[in-house]
Amino acid sequence: MKIAVVFGTRPEAIKLAPVIKQLREKFETIVINSGQHHNLVQQIIDFFHIEVDYDLRAYVSKDRTLPQLSSMLIENLDRVYSEISPDLVIVQGDTMTTFTGAFVGFLHKKPVAHVEAGLRSFSKFAPFPEELMREMVGRLADLHFPPTVVDKENLLNENIRPDRIFLVGNTVVDALKLGNSILDENQVFQELKEYGITPDILKDRKIVLITSHRRENIGEPLVRICQSIKHLAQEYPDFVFIWSMHPNPEVKEIVSNYMQTKPDNIYITKPVSYPTMIYLLNHAFLVLTDSGGLQEESASIGVPVLVLRTVTERSVVIDAGAGFLVDSDRNKIEYYFNKLVQDKEFYKEVSDRGEHLFGDGTASIRIQKLLENNEVQKFIKDYPLTEKMNLEHIKKEGIEIL
Repeated sequence: MKIAVVFGTRPEAIKLAPVIKQLREKFETIVINSGQHHNLVQQIIDFFHIEVDYDLRAYVSKDRTLPQLSSMLIENLDRVYSEISPDLVIVQGDTMTTFTGAFVGFLHKKPVAHVEAGLRSFSKFAPFPEELMREMVGRLADLHFPPTVVDKENLLNENIRPDRIFLVGNTVVDALKLGNSILDENQVFQELKEYGITPDILKDRKIVLITSHRRENIGEPLVRICQSIKHLAQEYPDFVFIWSMHPNPEVKEIVSNYMQTKPDNIYITKPVSYPTMIYLLNHAFLVLTDSGGLQEESASIGVPVLVLRTVTERSVVIDAGAGFLVDSDRNKIEYYFNKLVQDKEFYKEVSDRGEHLFGDGTASIRIQKLLENNEVQKFIKDYPLTEKMNLEHIKKEGIEIL
């Protein structure tokens, strides 16, 4: 069986890296990098030693709109799918690469599998355009791999066929395990040294990790976030605040302008590499972010997270109490920050709540085993003639075991 795995952004590459490694042990696996976030993705490719078969280099630029990006991706993916004729297309998440990868697969009448299916914020423009991307992929996909029970229920509520939904956990945990096993601390220290962050700072002081890049936060919300960070850094001089800044020009301009004068314990860096991000997460006291992946990673590692958004599709983090939805509201940000610092028992309770929310790090193995199943292979081989074939009974064989 020939499987095409498509990614184009850093989160997709991270979460598909363990899947690719697992699938290549059993199947002919063709890796397609759309190039949507070319430089950021290349770091992941190098770190996990992923062999890429096609690099489409459809990179995002300041002058390229989302419609132009989608047009370029559709044209290039159509060319590649025509050349390789995959038996199955695998996409992950909710980006333009995810949507176009699934859409072109549908146009070629190839079955599509969606890793991290079923996430919903139920707000059309938050996050934008990701919420609608994942909803549309949900209609296009034939096999759905939701990470949590909540995500599975979302799919069922949208009348996705129950026999096509397989609860596997989140491959982000697999990636963390794999990443930790090959992490080189010396390289991490070398990278952070560029910003004046020494090993002594990292080991002797409490680390607060910050990221913010969502379109809905650009503008006044991001200014309010900057104000909160500066105030907290002044209130807690023994803490170190590390802001890994997204390369979006609008984000850089706002943060750089507002942080021209700042306390010495705030460090603004370029987007840190994935191994450095893992190291910082492993040693962080707290994370402030509007990133979806960081919500999952923080909870899985046991680090409380303040989510800088009005709504989140990772609702399990909030519902479990492993993190708190604070938007860009200074009062909320500072309230939860202070409480987590000052109430040690509360901090420990929050830290312990997220440990198993996203599975045990074997999601990639579950996906591989599912695709090895004879009934699933028949479904894929004879598709679309088997489009109405019922796969419900294979779950009784232990495929879905979360």
